[in-house]
Amino acid sequence: MELLTARAIRSNATDLAPLESQKEYRERISTFIRMHTARVAALDNGLSPSALPGNNMLIIAQTGCGKSYTATRLAEAAGVNLVTIDCSSLTLTGYKGCNLGETLFNAYTKADSKHDFERSIILFDEVDKMRIDGTEGNPQANFLKLFDGTIQADNKSSGPSTLDVSRMSFLFAGAFAGLEEIIKRRLAPRSIGFSTCERRE
Repeated sequence: MELLTARAIRSNATDLAPLESQKEYRERISTFIRMHTARVAALDNGLSPSALPGNNMLIIAQTGCGKSYTATRLAEAAGVNLVTIDCSSLTLTGYKGCNLGETLFNAYTKADSKHDFERSIILFDEVDKMRIDGTEGNPQANFLKLFDGTIQADNKSSGPSTLDVSRMSFLFAGAFAGLEEIIKRRLAPRSIGFSTCERRE
């Protein structure tokens, strides 16, 4: 895997939206990808995963603004495999539906190169829309297993399998509608009593 600089990754990318508002986003994503390639190279050279911190990022932006598209184009420019997983259909392990381990294992079995897949960037899209009702369980608990380096995948055809995710980097993307108001309520000073005025920044 060629270790390109973040600037080189951006210059190699094609079909990116010429939006000034995305300039900072492109810089951050290209730096994230550069860190991913450097981390994979270090692990492939024998460095222990416990010696390197994980490479993860949370993206919060409105639906349809190009979060996934921009990340995909920049990953292609760096020669990195990027796999997108729609989190809105995930369920907790043991519940009806497809859980995180099964979803990753299915993507692994369909990959052209198992070697490249284990060194992929995984983009968890719509992470704010994961099912959390009582009938489907809360799939968020399954994500903690990603940071252990391996995840169990219940492959129904050949039995349980373990997938190595120690060389993967994870992007979490979502709109998180209403989050701004929640933050405002937590940060705004609260006043009680008569003739008081509440200020918000």
